[in-house]
Amino acid sequence: MVRQMKLQHQLILYFFLLMTNNMLFAQQKDTTRIKGEVSNESPIYVLGSEKSSVSIECFDADLKMPISTEARFQNIALPKDSITFDLSPAFNTIELPAKQTYVLSIKAKGFVSQTDTLDTNTDTKQAFYLIPQKRDFEIVINDFDANKDEVEIKLINKNKQEQIIITGKDGKDGHYFVKIRSEDEYDVEIKNNKQLVYYKKNIPPKSNTNSFQLKHFRYEINDKIYLKDITFATNSTELNPHTQKELAPVIEMLQQNPTMRLRIEGHTDDIGDSQKNMNLSIQRAEKVRLYLAENQIDAQRLEIKGYGEDLPTMPNTTEEGRAANRRFELVIIGI
Repeated sequence: MVRQMKLQHQLILYFFLLMTNNMLFAQQKDTTRIKGEVSNESPIYVLGSEKSSVSIECFDADLKMPISTEARFQNIALPKDSITFDLSPAFNTIELPAKQTYVLSIKAKGFVSQTDTLDTNTDTKQAFYLIPQKRDFEIVINDFDANKDEVEIKLINKNKQEQIIITGKDGKDGHYFVKIRSEDEYDVEIKNNKQLVYYKKNIPPKSNTNSFQLKHFRYEINDKIYLKDITFATNSTELNPHTQKELAPVIEMLQQNPTMRLRIEGHTDDIGDSQKNMNLSIQRAEKVRLYLAENQIDAQRLEIKGYGEDLPTMPNTTEEGRAANRRFELVIIGI
């Protein structure tokens, strides 16, 4: 009887120890999963019940505008475990295992990367301001006898809403220095309205050139005002948004020089009847005059002339050449 009772006690003890070991094993397994076990099917962590929300928004530090970035979270306790997210310009909310510490790396093309430490003890919201990568650029104005102090240099970023304005007094002996974004393209406008000076040049992105020089750009009678890629659609007289943008500084120059007069010359490609092309070129010139008049330029200061297909700037043998010939030009006829 005594031996039977001892045997029962031993069996009870055995089952108790077995159940205790199973519970400890289950707890250890759950803890491992929370610390960062990653699913093979998804970049999201396989989590336990505890999670923390991380909200992130990234901005251009100069323009204060939201930008798209890439965010990489690396668990400090488990260096091999990391997750990378593509973040939109809006707020991005990400769920991560709670009570962990991460190294957070933020990067975007054309910007200096940022690194920070992030604890997921509570829900967090963070904003990052990334500094644009820039390079030095020099503009040199030579052979110009007008007063350089009156010169205005405007750099217009064609990729972002950014303008940089340099006045003549910012330079020395015709040398002007500026920092521009390494990845972006710029149009450079240089003008001195009091001396009828206007010049336009382009700085391509990732260019190896760190400077350019300008020589004698004072406008005289019969000079043509430089306009870039001014074209019309086939058989059209409509001014596209790019053309309107190119005309903006011309309008400003005309407004500041009320005695200045222009001749607007219209052109076409050689497709179709030559007389119809002549009429179309006149209509294009008239369309430009009407647009300038709508922007407070007296129409009496503006003459028009059509040349049809007679003065191509490129051969009409390719679509590119025909597109270049569907244009207008501005000629100074009075100062």
